Amino acid sequence: MIKQIVSIVLITCSILSFSKVQGQTSDNDPVLFTVGTTPVTVSEFKYIYSKTNGKKADFSQGSLQEYLDLYVKFKLKVQKAKALKLDTIPSLKRELDGYRSQLASSYLLDKEVLNDLAKEAYNRLQEDVGISHIFIARGEDDARALERIEVIEKKINTGKIKFEAAAKEYSEDPATGAEGGYLGYITAFSLKSFYEIESAAYNLEAGDLSKPIRSKYGYHLVKVNNKRPARGEMEAAHIFVPVQQDKSNEAASQKEIRRIYKELQGGMKFADAAGKYSQDKGTKGKGGSLGIISIKNKLDKAFEETIFRLKADGDFSQPFRSSVGWHIVQRVKKRELGSFDQMNRGLKERIKRDSRFQVVQERFGERLKKENNFKEFSNTLETFEAGLDEAFLTYQWKYTKSDVNAPIFSIGNQQTSLGDLVGFLSKSGGSRVRQAQSSTPKKVFASLYKDCVGKRLVQYEEAQLPTKYPDFKSLMREYEEGILLFEATNILVWGKAAKDSVGLKKFYEKNKKNYLWDERVEVTTYQMANEHPTKLKAARKMAKRKNSEKVLAATNQVQNIINATTKTYEKGQDKRVDALKWRKGHVGDNIIEGDAVYFLKVERVIKARSKSFDDARGYVIADYQEFLEKEWIKDLKNEYPVKINKKVFNNLVK
Repeated sequence: MIKQIVSIVLITCSILSFSKVQGQTSDNDPVLFTVGTTPVTVSEFKYIYSKTNGKKADFSQGSLQEYLDLYVKFKLKVQKAKALKLDTIPSLKRELDGYRSQLASSYLLDKEVLNDLAKEAYNRLQEDVGISHIFIARGEDDARALERIEVIEKKINTGKIKFEAAAKEYSEDPATGAEGGYLGYITAFSLKSFYEIESAAYNLEAGDLSKPIRSKYGYHLVKVNNKRPARGEMEAAHIFVPVQQDKSNEAASQKEIRRIYKELQGGMKFADAAGKYSQDKGTKGKGGSLGIISIKNKLDKAFEETIFRLKADGDFSQPFRSSVGWHIVQRVKKRELGSFDQMNRGLKERIKRDSRFQVVQERFGERLKKENNFKEFSNTLETFEAGLDEAFLTYQWKYTKSDVNAPIFSIGNQQTSLGDLVGFLSKSGGSRVRQAQSSTPKKVFASLYKDCVGKRLVQYEEAQLPTKYPDFKSLMREYEEGILLFEATNILVWGKAAKDSVGLKKFYEKNKKNYLWDERVEVTTYQMANEHPTKLKAARKMAKRKNSEKVLAATNQVQNIINATTKTYEKGQDKRVDALKWRKGHVGDNIIEGDAVYFLKVERVIKARSKSFDDARGYVIADYQEFLEKEWIKDLKNEYPVKINKKVFNNLVK
């Protein structure tokens, strides 16, 4: 069974790797073989052979013939699976649909834009930007919020008010307004939901003020305070001595931290000092480890400045005071940025989870509109929009007019009717109601209409993938064949072998000579603590003449000093047993392991004999599966004749 699984996995993996070659057949790509009426071309076989064998793909006749035999068997099994209509099984269809969606997702985005954003993020990770902001919430009146922040911008730019004073007076961000809008330092991905603010910060110079920036929450004015080389990430540890709020223990805490510092200078290991002296209960048990420190941790300023000032891994700081007490910090390991090529894949995955991914989606949508001749029927759209009222923002909204067949937009040769749009909007009741609190019917409709167009564009593009991308078509077909192969083999070979108890026993009886025990030995292991040399010597002497029960009874009269276990071994099962002289009564040398000592005694040698069915069951099942598969292949070759073009095959041989 194991060999069969490996063969299937190898074939399936090879096929899944196969992409661009398939779908490019031509007059120069002859058929190598057919299974029934299904052809397999040279390009398909050659690519899979090369991919699977790697450097061993020497195109020798023996190597090619071996792989051809394997691949023919694969195609035979797939033919049978389709004949059994396994491709109609709901669970397999769901699995295939899931794979299709996963595979399609890599095609349904603008890879060029994604790559540009990855490069942009990598460049931004080289620099930290210190920023402040003023925030005005959008509320129900977007235009009013924009007007308010434009007034504030004008006041700052004309010198009527300084930025920090404006933030304290006008900003609606409760966390930063009182602090003059100070947000601290940011880097790429720091502001997961605010890519617009991050971009403004990196595009402005130190001291500059942005134009009003719209986010999903409202409008922002961003001021760049300064820029510096990125501090990145650092693995750090600390020792902490707290100071009470009334500072009554200030002197005692300072004295204690200085004493600890002297011990560190004297050679005490930092982790040991943290475990012994630190009063941070969350870290002292871990040698003071704080994990990964970065500017995103929003640390106490004194703490951040001190830890990132350390020059080398292992360095520790002098004692310093934070807002909560005294610390000594250690730089455990600085995490340096890798090259762009090293980080590219990880950056793209982070982009897909970040608000900047919306840029990829929007640009992809615009590209699809151009490529597929997107057309909007504005008259129908405007008439529908004009009829929307407050009821649209409730679950009870229904559209009762008769113009549902009117086209609303088209993509390629497919039209979406007003009825299709109404159906989409009806299913979006939750979204309509959620947005009702802060928006108008027309704005909610505009947002949902955009979603509808976007989803239809993606659906249309996904339907075109097999035509536009031959590699996508090939991967889908070959993945389907892979899961069909597995299911058919599971039903007709693996499952049958495991459940066919009558067939198994018949197979065992017919092939009993193949299931033999080699010569075996029954061995008793005597073990005791390595602190009773006299007892050990006596036990060894007694073991040569008596059985384990008598040895234990004599040795363990006062306390349990020695124990014994008896077990049967085959050759090669245990090196210690193999080293013994396989004759009854032989006692091996003492073996010491740590605080224990043991010796082995051969109780008896068991001659080779046939295994019982129960003893051999695992081997019988595996061999029976192999037998069933060979018989299956014979039947398949009769059912689906295989024709190999010898001339074409010979042309492959080098």
